[in-house]
Amino acid sequence: MEREQLLERADIQSFKRNTILFRAGISGDKLYILKSGCVKVFQLAATGREMILWFCMPGDPFGLASVPQMGPRLVFAQVRSDASVYCISRANFLDFLANHPRVSGELIGLLLGRLYLLSDTLLNSSSESTEEQLLRLLVRLQHQCGRHIGKEICIDIDLTQQEIADMIGASRQTVSSLLNQMQERGILRIHRRRIYLRPSAESS
Repeated sequence: MEREQLLERADIQSFKRNTILFRAGISGDKLYILKSGCVKVFQLAATGREMILWFCMPGDPFGLASVPQMGPRLVFAQVRSDASVYCISRANFLDFLANHPRVSGELIGLLLGRLYLLSDTLLNSSSESTEEQLLRLLVRLQHQCGRHIGKEICIDIDLTQQEIADMIGASRQTVSSLLNQMQERGILRIHRRRIYLRPSAESS
């Protein structure tokens, strides 16, 4: 009910693939909720390489840093596939929160979850092998956008090997080699740019 009331305050906009919704270093006065499609949230390293933080799937909010006006945005958001997005002004959203305090608690929980995700990724990057980081990422994506097909779980997003590499700070060649090894060991299979995991992969 509260979600529907919030979305009534939003404008729906359509964006083509590769559109940049907002950039790091630029102040923003809107937050977004993805209606359909996929949005990539990332930062740029000093070398110019993308560091993908997460993908937003339908129903996910993003651009939340504009709510408390903490300064310029720290990340980029780019439409990865044609998308429809609910766009809500900061003032409108704050007015909604004032009358729906429970949503404020849910918002804090979401932000803490993303902070935990980034902290966990950073800590594990210094102690885990690239293969362990890759498997951890695949299990996380399995929970975020996986769907059961027979005895397998399909990660229902057509990730490129470069994007996977950008999420764990590895080279595309390393990721390609590891994925091939995992296929040979029966941990996963790849078909039409979809990764299919066996349920046992999480405990491998």
